Amino acid sequence: LSWFAAKDEARALAAIDRAITLKPDWAEPVLLKVRLQQRISSTQAEQTLKDFLAKYPKSSEVRLAYARSLIGDKNYEAARREYDQLLATTPDDGEVLYASALLAMQVDDFPVAERHMKRL
Repeated sequence: LSWFAAKDEARALAAIDRAITLKPDWAEPVLLKVRLQQRISSTQAEQTLKDFLAKYPKSSEVRLAYARSLIGDKNYEAARREYDQLLATTPDDGEVLYASALLAMQVDDFPVAERHMKRL
């Protein structure tokens, strides 16, 4: 998507939306759309992630992006819920365990942080 690189947001969004229309459960164009939307509005980007997860709750890639977005907004409790869902489906994912442990430390939940760190 050269439009994306050239910062032609309108054309890039149109191309991405076409891809999403053709294959609505494909996470990659949704994540690309979110990256583009974040240039304009983090709220809009977060809503795109939420909408996708409402339809496709098993998408771990999008859930991870959503959790990271929530952390960026300092919405730590909501981010923890997303990481908990990720851990339920991918309990041995080191990246998720580590991020979840750091997030637990951020909210002073040291027993959870320690439990996750020991699993790494």
